[in-house]
Amino acid sequence: MTQPTLFAEPFEYQSVHLEPSRWQRQMAAARAFYLSVPDDDILHGFRRAAGQPSPGKPLGGWCGENSDTVFGQWLSGMLRLSRMLRDDAMRRKAVGLFEAWALTVGPDGDCRMLHYSFDKLVGGLVDLSQYAGHAAALPVLERVVGHAMRTLYNDNRWPNAVVVRVTGVAG
Repeated sequence: MTQPTLFAEPFEYQSVHLEPSRWQRQMAAARAFYLSVPDDDILHGFRRAAGQPSPGKPLGGWCGENSDTVFGQWLSGMLRLSRMLRDDAMRRKAVGLFEAWALTVGPDGDCRMLHYSFDKLVGGLVDLSQYAGHAAALPVLERVVGHAMRTLYNDNRWPNAVVVRVTGVAG
């Protein structure tokens, strides 16, 4: 079997350095925000939907029911910041959120997300493997992708969909 042509490579954030500027202030504000949101609040809706004890409170707005619309993006943001800043607190928060969230995923891989949220989740889980070296993300990613392939695309609109086996993402 021939190897596919590589069109994109992961961007390694360690070499990024922001000089004092509006962008550096935005980055610092994003970091402070991510660290200030209680994990139990972020996980509240996922736990409630899974029938688990649900400490914390809903985030409100788009995240009134759960945080699925932002969860994957927040994981990505946290992990990319942690890589750029060599910030172990940010990395630990992302890994901790993943570990607690993974306990809410059904045995069949059902993470209770629709297309948009699922797309963002996939990016967050890939980033968890790539930028945090967290190998536990890959088996969960494979499980949720398997469920999504059985349920999100079950109307034969995608007869030529290619199922990709997720391996070797971490560098």
